[in-house]
This record gives sequence, structure tokens and C-alpha cells, in this order.
Amino acid sequence: MTQALRCIAFVSPLGGTGQTTVVANMASLWSAVGVPCMAVDLCAQNSLGLHLGQTHPAPDGWAQRVEQGQWWAESALENSAQVRFLPFGSPTLQSAPQNLQHDPHWLSTQLQACAWDDNSLVLLDTPQWPQALATQALRCADLVVVCLDTTPRAPLLQTQVQRLLDQARPSAGLALLATRFNPRRDAQRLALQTLQQQWPQLLAPYVLHDDESVPAALAAAHCVSAHAPQAQSAHDLNGIARWLLARCPTSPQGEA
Repeated sequence: MTQALRCIAFVSPLGGTGQTTVVANMASLWSAVGVPCMAVDLCAQNSLGLHLGQTHPAPDGWAQRVEQGQWWAESALENSAQVRFLPFGSPTLQSAPQNLQHDPHWLSTQLQACAWDDNSLVLLDTPQWPQALATQALRCADLVVVCLDTTPRAPLLQTQVQRLLDQARPSAGLALLATRFNPRRDAQRLALQTLQQQWPQLLAPYVLHDDESVPAALAAAHCVSAHAPQAQSAHDLNGIARWLLARCPTSPQGEA
């Protein structure tokens, strides 16, 4: 990475963990305190913008630009809160660029070619690992954040999560987030306890509760902290933002 860029990859071996919610809220919260951010949607679901003011998925995104041989960052957007994001879009192929199969450093090359503000944070919202873009994101990130929901399936994936973490470059910071927590459910309390035992050094001290403000904020095309600042989930996300920012390297670690 260049000296101006720090990259955070949000990844998961599971779908439906609320990862995109986390990415959008981190970008919003960090931008609000003056940290230059760009959130990049690497998922074909193209839903990141729905958390950042869009009422419909952006039809134009980076994937179309790549298909057409154009510069991928020309489709970047900025919402009313000055949060910048790069939508995936709705490409003809509905998939990652085909040349990913031939160039394992495609994502790193694209990120390095962008003009970034000093000390920028680039947040990568990745597809479910081990898809190609998720693996490439792991290899160019300064901080890897694994999102796991607090359901009985998550503790069963300890070996798979470790393999995921092993794909990160040696210099990268590592963190885990427990998401979608409902304390009224015995199975979820047990799952959270097991995750805390499995990952005592990596698991964030803040758990993202699955309260009604999360879907309500999405329906309003807002981030949770803006839509319901007094909600438990807003408190959780603010804590996660502070915790992750403290774990993020103050400068890029360089290529592996």
C-alpha cells in the first residue's frame, strides 16, 4: 500500500452476519470525526449504499467500469454526511471481474492506483470468504475484521476462521466482531460465551445487538447512529468504531 492508505477488510465465512451494516456505520462514524474514509462494496448484492442514503441499489458501480475497460473508481459517490463509497453496481455478469482468476493482485493494484487523502482508511465490504475478492482483500489489508453472528453455527467454524485469518499477510492486525446478538435467547448467550473462549485476544469487547433500530435504520436508508442515536445498537457501533480505530495501524504495513 502507499503511505497515504490504510486498508481494513471486513470478511466472514458466513452470510447474514450484518457485515455490511458494520462497514457502513464504521465509515459514517469515522468520517464524522474527521477520518478520511472510502467504503468499497465488493459484493454483488450491491447493498452498501442502502445504508448510506440510497433508496435503491446503485445501477452504476465499479464492476461495470471494469467490464467496460474504464477506471473503476469513477462511480464513487458521497452522501449528505460526506461519507464516500464505491458501489458494486449491477454489471452484466453479476460477478467479480473475470481477470481476478488470472491476477491475484488485482484488488491491491486498483487500490494503490487511486488518489487518496493522507491517512485515508479504505473499508472493504467483501463477499463471503473464500470467494476471490475476499481472499484478495485479506492479502492487502492492514487490519482484518472477521464478523461472526452469535448463533450456534459460528462457534463450529473455529478451524475455518483460523484458515481465513491465516490468509492475511503477516503484518496485518486481526480482530473479530460478534454480531446480531439477542440476549433473550439461551443459544445465543451460549454461542457468545463460546466465541469469547475461542478468541479471547481478538474478540471485540462490544457485541452488536440485534435490536429493532438496525432494520429500521436500513429501511430509512440511514446509519444506526444517525437514525436512532440512543439505541443499544448505536452504542455498540460507537464502541466498535473506537475499538477498531485504536487497533488500526497508524500507517500502512506495506506489501507482504
